[in-house]
Amino acid sequence: MTNASAETLRDSRGLRLGTSSRAAADHADEALWQMMTFADTPRLALQAACEADAGWTLPLLLDAGFRLGLNQPDDREVARDLLASAAALASGASARERAHLDALTRLQDGRVSAALRIWDDLLLEHPRDALALHWAHQWDHARGDSTSMRLRPARALPEWDDADPLFPCVLGLYAFGLAECHQVALAEDLGRRAIALAQAQRADADPPARVPWAVHAVTHAMEMQGRFDDGAIWLRQQQTGWTDGTLFASHLWWHLALFRLEALDVNGAL
Repeated sequence: MTNASAETLRDSRGLRLGTSSRAAADHADEALWQMMTFADTPRLALQAACEADAGWTLPLLLDAGFRLGLNQPDDREVARDLLASAAALASGASARERAHLDALTRLQDGRVSAALRIWDDLLLEHPRDALALHWAHQWDHARGDSTSMRLRPARALPEWDDADPLFPCVLGLYAFGLAECHQVALAEDLGRRAIALAQAQRADADPPARVPWAVHAVTHAMEMQGRFDDGAIWLRQQQTGWTDGTLFASHLWWHLALFRLEALDVNGAL
């Protein structure tokens, strides 16, 4: 269903898509939410998007980017094949989708800085491109670029509506960037706000609200202030939002163990 009429179809953030299938677009948006909240693997949603429009590049790109982020040899090989398939379909993609293809191709080749430059350029034109924010943050974190983790979402946030389901995720990215730049009071405040917004948005939804980067931001803020008991209590309070079905779980369990060790509670850490 990818054809010229696809130029008129946009996602919920007003970004042009390379598909004319609303079902495919909805499944891709579900996969994006799953990726940004670490709620679960996005693969079932991406499979459904591909089935709804086998000629659309974006689901292939989402899958490739997800696998590259796992940083496992088998996943990197699958990602390479997915990017080759996406490149073969690129003539029907939107300009933004082709830019993501270029960025992921560079990432696959180990050119992380080049990929990040493409995402930064994309965000100048499309500050509500959640995928660019998500991937750029992920790879900035991998290479320890705290300044970019703070500045990139800070530039984008004024263009976002706080009613957007992904706004809490973007606010969580900013909160974590602030924590990594030692602005711990603001990091904690915005991290808590991001979680409260997500909980209000998903009060009756399944799965429940999940904003792991915001939980992580508050966790780092407390760790940096020596608030070890507060940190352990915080992670326990937020546990439903980061344990089951999230790739963030092992890291936050590690943080919880650190809090108990800092308080000399070895049994609690174990």
